[in-house]
Amino acid sequence: MRHSRIGSLDVLRSFAVLWVVSAHTTFFPGGLVQRFTSWGSLGVNLFFVLSGFLIGSQWFGELAESGGRGSYPRFFLRRAFRIWPNYYVLLLLFIVYSGGITGAGLDPLWRYLFFAQNFFPSDGFAITWSLCVEEHFYLIFPLLSAFAFRGGEGRARLCFVLVLLLGFLLRAGLWLALRPDMVALASPEDAAQLHYNYFYHPTFTRLDGLLFGVAIAAAYRFRPDLWKRLTGKGNLWLAASVATFFLTVALSSESLGRQLPSFLLAKGAPAARGFLAMTLGGSGFDLSFGFLVMAALSPACLLYRLRSRFTEVTALLSFAIYLTHSEVVGWLEAKAPVWGLPMQGWIGLTVTMAAVYGAAALLYGLIEKPCLILRDRVLEKFRWLGKTA
Repeated sequence: MRHSRIGSLDVLRSFAVLWVVSAHTTFFPGGLVQRFTSWGSLGVNLFFVLSGFLIGSQWFGELAESGGRGSYPRFFLRRAFRIWPNYYVLLLLFIVYSGGITGAGLDPLWRYLFFAQNFFPSDGFAITWSLCVEEHFYLIFPLLSAFAFRGGEGRARLCFVLVLLLGFLLRAGLWLALRPDMVALASPEDAAQLHYNYFYHPTFTRLDGLLFGVAIAAAYRFRPDLWKRLTGKGNLWLAASVATFFLTVALSSESLGRQLPSFLLAKGAPAARGFLAMTLGGSGFDLSFGFLVMAALSPACLLYRLRSRFTEVTALLSFAIYLTHSEVVGWLEAKAPVWGLPMQGWIGLTVTMAAVYGAAALLYGLIEKPCLILRDRVLEKFRWLGKTA
């Protein structure tokens, strides 16, 4: 199975990146469309699940072929060639365009050089926080999974449950220590900052989506009989995804919040800052997207049959779109009044998306694609790094 060429996965990847883009624009003021786009940050959750599945299945395939002795240098080199060229080129451009490190909000720079900015409040090149989560995942996942593989299925399940449980306990401990619900009563802005600094950005509170993707990959690689049964129920996975999504939305609803005792939500505080929403909400959306990925991988599901040239191209450019879109949109919004260009409605949508796709295509053609070609040549030449998949 060539995951990158499954049309339904391209659809999900395209949807994820365009959902994120929509959250950073003002195309459609008010109404249901605007409400939907305001949830665009959840596109990152979907990206994490997809990444966990794609990277996990690739690595598990190598473990299975090598008897649990996968090549860690080869794994990390593949990921470095995939992430670093785009990232460091754009980081350099961001510094130059913004007039220096301090002016760009990148001080101290070491955070950005070593993918640590998600542990610190930052306004500079903020979209890259999610790359930090992925990079930290790449450091830990191959070692932990190789350890689990050598211990059999029981150890693998235990590792999965423990990491998932530790993430929940960390979020629970942070919530009890910080009480963002009480902070929200005095200052909604401070509560929002607490949410981003301690729950949304840090790696150890954001591993659930990657874990769910890895679990799907493990079933695919190691349990073919189970995989066949699971993928025979694609439309049920799709229904489960929709149901789980809306149940998770309910965790942040004010109607539910009014029913919660004060030790879970301070009286009068918004439900979104309550214990359930901030400890289980992200996991619920991740689980929903895990079900969605299962549906997309199930030939029996209507989602599996979706594919188009547009989603194929968007999926190919998705990493470049994600990295560049925020700066492109910000630049257009600054220039729009000067040019007399409306940023809302169909004109703004057309101009913005043309600029976003244009910048992404430029980055992909000049940096990303050549580096991926170089990666394959390096791995082919240095065979001691491990067998090329």
